[in-house]
Amino acid sequence: MRRSTLVHMENGRNGRARGRFGLLPQTARGRWAARLLGAGVALLGATTLLANVDGLGGTGWLAVTAVPALLAMLGGGIIGGVAVVRDGERSGIALVPVLVGVALAWLLIGEIVMPH
Repeated sequence: MRRSTLVHMENGRNGRARGRFGLLPQTARGRWAARLLGAGVALLGATTLLANVDGLGGTGWLAVTAVPALLAMLGGGIIGGVAVVRDGERSGIALVPVLVGVALAWLLIGEIVMPH
């Protein structure tokens, strides 16, 4: 076998060594997943702060920050899952959105199947 074939077999599809687990994402999809999770957490924090403000009248405005927060975190989980499976992403920051996305999907499915 040629040397280039062996290197390609030892490494992932994108040429980096597989099996390494680092902290920072190494792929574009991994970075996007982390950014979307950060945006979702920031919007969730804004929702919490706005819910505690007196005199805003009604709770319909909570959907302005809560729904985008949910969509951002779910999107980060989906993109993070694609980064792990297709790109071979092995970083802690890219795996957190996957775990959060799975937890949110589990809660949404539970809410649809067995509502309060």
